[in-house]
Amino acid sequence: MKNLKYFFTVTFALVIGGVISSCSKDSDSSDGEGGARPDYRAESAMFTINQSSKYSMIELTESGNYLVVLSNSPYPNYAPSVEQANEYTSILVAPWAEPATRSKTAGNLITGKYTKTDELQYELEGFGSLKVVKTDENNVVLDIKETDGTSFSLPATIVEKYEGSTNTTGLCRTWTIQNTHLKARMEFQGEKFSFEKTVNGGDIPTLMISMYTDLYKWAASISSKMGQTITQDQVNYMIQEQTEKIKASVPVASSILFSQSGTYIVFYANDTFGVAKWNWINENETTIRYAWDRIYGTNQSANISGNCDVALSGKQCKLIESKSQYNENGMIESTTTYTLVE
Repeated sequence: MKNLKYFFTVTFALVIGGVISSCSKDSDSSDGEGGARPDYRAESAMFTINQSSKYSMIELTESGNYLVVLSNSPYPNYAPSVEQANEYTSILVAPWAEPATRSKTAGNLITGKYTKTDELQYELEGFGSLKVVKTDENNVVLDIKETDGTSFSLPATIVEKYEGSTNTTGLCRTWTIQNTHLKARMEFQGEKFSFEKTVNGGDIPTLMISMYTDLYKWAASISSKMGQTITQDQVNYMIQEQTEKIKASVPVASSILFSQSGTYIVFYANDTFGVAKWNWINENETTIRYAWDRIYGTNQSANISGNCDVALSGKQCKLIESKSQYNENGMIESTTTYTLVE
């Protein structure tokens, strides 16, 4: 049974890598739109700070969100060792079990909404105020005043944004996950398994648990043909084991926004978030590459990046992620489609 279970566990991780890809729109009171938000495309910018300070980067996004990265750690989300990395990582799930919360004291990422108060002046919700003073075409001074009155004036460089093409402009906003659909098939030593299901929104844990349940039941049904026996108790144990791992490490996604600076932020229903990078990888701008380690250079190399096709149509977006793997025991293929609406 060990060989059979190992094959299922390893190859199912591949399927889940294709499951967890989504975009969504802030919908709760703390991050949500609460009605139409102003268009901040003209204000959007990313600044890297050029001197030693408590801050290393500040970004204002097209969606009216800000992101502040503190300098007190090389990784913004408590990126762990490879052994601790979340095996279910994909575009929607950070490669560590607990993304940083939206609080200064919970890590080195701060995010929230911002509003423009005057020309190049902004109020950053829960953080303070920001005034941008341009010194030349590529450099600025950031006058920061925190909510407690502490002030800083920091030199910074403007990070070049992606060209505002039709697809870049169309993608760079905040989306709502309408549904997530997974279709997968597997063959193991001639035996075949298939799974297809749609879940509402970003309820990825429910989708994963459902597939694991079907997968292990199928494993039990064919185990005798493999010269092994998987009992009902063993099936129940494997399902319970995976259910506990999923619930502990995979939050429900509530929203995601893409910025023209190549950053994206995923917000979760448990009031946490993760930050990663994205870029187009083909000339037609129909496929993106996402990478959780790219912006901060973690040492992790497994299951923290991938490709996803993008189909934009007005106020709707579909993300389509396909994966496959083959070995001497069999194969697995999966396609996950995320229907997103603005």
